Amino acid sequence: MRPQSSGREAICLASFLSIPLNLILILGLAACARSGDQKGAQKTTLALGSYSTPREVFAKSIIPAFQKQWKQQTGRDVEFQESYQGSGAQARAIIGGFEADIADLSLEADIEKIVQAGLITHDWRTAPHKGIVSTSIVVIAVRQGTPKQIKDWSDLAKPGLNILTPDPK
Repeated sequence: MRPQSSGREAICLASFLSIPLNLILILGLAACARSGDQKGAQKTTLALGSYSTPREVFAKSIIPAFQKQWKQQTGRDVEFQESYQGSGAQARAIIGGFEADIADLSLEADIEKIVQAGLITHDWRTAPHKGIVSTSIVVIAVRQGTPKQIKDWSDLAKPGLNILTPDPK
């Protein structure tokens, strides 16, 4: 996260978007960012560091909506430089020097690593929606033909099932 310096206008992605809660996206943080170095600059560039899953929704929905609303409200253009990788890898990249204006990570623990590194200095949970702009859809994958007849959450409690979950660490 780039530290803010005087003479730069702060903007916050989350404050400009009204994102429906059914998007397949957990926005771990919409960090406030800065515009170009020159006063009166007509274009703002933001660096987005995100986990891989929401790449398409950013490209097709979130970024264009933000650009349109930003232009209407400020008369200026905003462009995005995007970086997508796994949530933990993205957190490590930001801590290691990637100057992300916006960190969009899938795990709270990854955001907390950035906080612990001193790169997020505000309480991101006080942002609208407490830093999370939507719920995430969970997919239950079963063997072909669903031989154990798994159709919903309650079926997962049946005896004799093995459940595999990813380890976020």
